Amino acid sequence: KQRVAIARALYADADIYLLDDCLSAVDAHVAAHLFEHVLCFLRDSGKVVLFVTHNLSTLRRCDTVVCLAGGAAKTSVEYAGPPQGFADLGRADPERHPLAAIAARKIASSSNLSAMAAAAAEDVGDAATMQKTSSNGGGKPKEDDTTKTTTTKLVADEMRSKGGVPKRVQRAYLAAAGGLGAATIVVACQVAYQTSSVVASWWLGYWSAKPHLGTGPGLEVYTALSLIAVALSCVAYYTMSAAGQRAARKMHDELLDSLLRAPMKFYDSTPIGRLVNLFSKDLYTVDEELPMTLAMWLTVGAVVLATLVTIAYATPIFVGVAVPLGVLYYGIQSYFIPSVRELKRLDATSRSPIFSSFAEALDGATTIRAFRAESRLTDEVATKLRSNLRAYYLGTVCNRWLAVRLEGIGTTITGAAAFLAVAMRVEPYLAGLSLTYALSVTQALNWFIRMNADLENNSVAVERIVDYAATPPEEARGATGLLDAPSPAWPEHGAVEVENLELRYRPELPLVLKGLTFTVAPGTKLALCGRTGSGKSSFLLALLRIAPPTPTSRLPVDGGDGAR
Repeated sequence: KQRVAIARALYADADIYLLDDCLSAVDAHVAAHLFEHVLCFLRDSGKVVLFVTHNLSTLRRCDTVVCLAGGAAKTSVEYAGPPQGFADLGRADPERHPLAAIAARKIASSSNLSAMAAAAAEDVGDAATMQKTSSNGGGKPKEDDTTKTTTTKLVADEMRSKGGVPKRVQRAYLAAAGGLGAATIVVACQVAYQTSSVVASWWLGYWSAKPHLGTGPGLEVYTALSLIAVALSCVAYYTMSAAGQRAARKMHDELLDSLLRAPMKFYDSTPIGRLVNLFSKDLYTVDEELPMTLAMWLTVGAVVLATLVTIAYATPIFVGVAVPLGVLYYGIQSYFIPSVRELKRLDATSRSPIFSSFAEALDGATTIRAFRAESRLTDEVATKLRSNLRAYYLGTVCNRWLAVRLEGIGTTITGAAAFLAVAMRVEPYLAGLSLTYALSVTQALNWFIRMNADLENNSVAVERIVDYAATPPEEARGATGLLDAPSPAWPEHGAVEVENLELRYRPELPLVLKGLTFTVAPGTKLALCGRTGSGKSSFLLALLRIAPPTPTSRLPVDGGDGAR
């Protein structure tokens, strides 16, 4: 964290730098390197650097030294002046000025910090070479360690498929909704509802054309048919809603279970905003929008089919007009849906960076204000918003493009139905029924293709949930889905045996622990020592299984393998 903070300060290119003991958390070699190449670089570049430190070896490169004496209640300035004067003060009276005396010895022994850093680097390089040679039995380095490269992204790209929604996604949603049986019931209810509606409309026309049927019986039949249509409508929408809610609950549970069991490397490379987008917008789409879209798709599809059947029944020659119009309609749909589907995917993937920026801004609000990066953050968020709105705007333009063409097809169908009804001299009530349905076909066709496109678009959310629900778990699970639990008394003694411990944070990254082997007796206090980046934290992560070791590693703790 200190090195990141120093890097941020360096890139800020400020005129004045206030550094409060910024080298305390790194080892001597790294501290010498940072002091020489960062702090001295800033000083030599004309910046004002106020450096608070207890490392007296750095005083030689400072222009002015201010030594504070006293405690929190009372603080006084013991010395203020050049570093050589501070050293002379310690040599003249070391008992009265012990800190200055120590500084005098440090300044005398550290005449060249860069030479010290170079010597430390050489020592570290020799030690690393010896360690690598000994770990490989005196031979050449392991091929696995040298061939692995670190040319990998810190944050993995978000998954975005291309082309149509895969069949596996459709099958997954169908299985979550209740399987083929539930789908059959839903379709049958929708067909029955539309059939009863058409029959009720037909009876109304037939009754008006046959006055001898009487008012009472005709009204009773029409009322009964209307009530049946209303009841079937309620049943159809209830079954669709129940199946949709069942699918949403099951997919949410599978997604949550998969991500809770995902390894830590998944969260290291996946921004939190991406998961927020997944559990908010995508799950909302599956929970709220997709069931209604499916219900409307089935309803409008049944309306279009009923319209075409009714017109064909009244004027059979209309089939010759419907075939070329159907080919044209299919071509428009085939051109429109893929474009809107890809725009929907772009909209979904471009929304995640917006959530990530919001989460990062909340976590790093102090840093943003400290470096006065508010305008830069605003510009970055605005760029991400424009990228997201660009996909949304193009989707709206595609809808307008579709509306113009479907209006033309609908007008052609209405005109053909009217012309053929007059030319063929059909019964007046049949002609009226045909024209009534033909007048609504434009809206029905428009809605059907829109529902078809929305169905594809909303299926993108299902696709994303299915893909993330397939995230490999941390480790193969048993029948209960849990790891084998140790005995309640484990660990009893605390004996740790590390055998050939190897660890890498991701499969494409090189090893950070290479064949570590040692034994810790029970009751022993173990101190992990090493310079920055030597693997101290990595060993603790491996011991706690936050970063699982390689399969060949063993980490027995009182006989139980802690790596498993």
